[in-house]
Amino acid sequence: MFWHRDYANLSLTEAYIVALSIIAIMSVQSHILTIHITEKQSLASEVSYQLGQLRSQAQQIMYYANNYNEYGEEIDRNFLSRSIRGMKNNYIDLYQTVSSTKMWGAPRHPFLHTSFFSPPYDLHRQIEEFVQMADRFGTLDKEKIEQKSEALSYIKNEANGFLVTSIDNILLQYQAKELENARKHSAWQFWNVIIILFVLMLEAIFIFKPMVEATKNYQETLKRLAFEDALTGLNNRRAFIKRATALIRFLGRENKAVAVVLMDLDHFKQVNDTYGHKAGDLVLQHFSGLLTKSVRPSDVVGRVGGEEFSIVLANVRSEIAFKIIERLRRKVESTPCLIDEKHDQHLSYTASFGIIVVTSPGMDIEELMNMADKNLYKAKKNGRNTIVISTTGPEAPESDRDASGETEDGREDDDRDPREEQGEGGRPDDEVPLLEA
Repeated sequence: MFWHRDYANLSLTEAYIVALSIIAIMSVQSHILTIHITEKQSLASEVSYQLGQLRSQAQQIMYYANNYNEYGEEIDRNFLSRSIRGMKNNYIDLYQTVSSTKMWGAPRHPFLHTSFFSPPYDLHRQIEEFVQMADRFGTLDKEKIEQKSEALSYIKNEANGFLVTSIDNILLQYQAKELENARKHSAWQFWNVIIILFVLMLEAIFIFKPMVEATKNYQETLKRLAFEDALTGLNNRRAFIKRATALIRFLGRENKAVAVVLMDLDHFKQVNDTYGHKAGDLVLQHFSGLLTKSVRPSDVVGRVGGEEFSIVLANVRSEIAFKIIERLRRKVESTPCLIDEKHDQHLSYTASFGIIVVTSPGMDIEELMNMADKNLYKAKKNGRNTIVISTTGPEAPESDRDASGETEDGREDDDRDPREEQGEGGRPDDEVPLLEA
């Protein structure tokens, strides 16, 4: 009897010690896993941002190289040089992450290491060759037409072809792998919680909830990074193209007009050079806020380049599109950005706008953006802080229309959405679909 009692007490004690040991092991393991998830999330955010920057900078280099080749403007050459430097610096940071190794010499990030230094992508070689060719293009004399044409052709082919495709594929595969790892971590966490629940329910409550929330936030962050510009919170170029394409197709089926606007902050390089990149980021965020407040939820807004933004205005005639953007232009001009709260320092800036209005949608968004870009270039040549608008399709005007700051009767627009004045041609905002990426 006593033997059985002592044996039972001993078994309970051992079971309690084992239970406490399991809880301790599971707790430590869970905390380590949470730290690992946080580190992976931070790394995924950084890598996704840097890859996105590389893609954007490759497009910028192509854009400024093409402009410099076509117009020979020194400002385009300066922008080209700045974009090349930015791409080099960004890749140096990314290279350090990719090439890092563990204590025993194995790559710390095997997929990224393979993608950067081995076929089929061999991104390290691609970027080095691309930057070298861009540098060569920028230093060639204007008389060396054949060599400049060859270099420009290479830049265009890479920026529109294999280089950008490689970056996109690497980013998508990397995010897919990270999502898969997140799902594995979720399963691991779940079984940890099940074990703890058998031992102590209270412990399970305090461990399970943080782990699930960490995993959920991690997955949502990865998903958001694929479609959101990290600095401004607007659609990135990929999300903008996708949503704009869907909206234009919808309006095309409804036989409704659409306006595509491309805008660029004036002398933005001077802002960065004079006040620093932190101030430049504040200006971009400030402009994004004004931009968001100036459009409807059914419109599509995105940051498509360094200081370039684009809007697709749903169901607007040319005069309405002009009023909307003219109101935005005046708002930007009259609303300085706070760049130093401590010293109450504000910075005034302006923007230029190119608008193309399509009365019968059906054209490709990239083609429309190119047309809007030509109008933006005219706005820049006209002295900046102005608007150039043109229309394509039935009843298209014979010439472009510049901003004047006033309506035809000499009165400034009020703060109402000009689409409210559109009459029968207007469409309630709730009848235009809100498009998800």
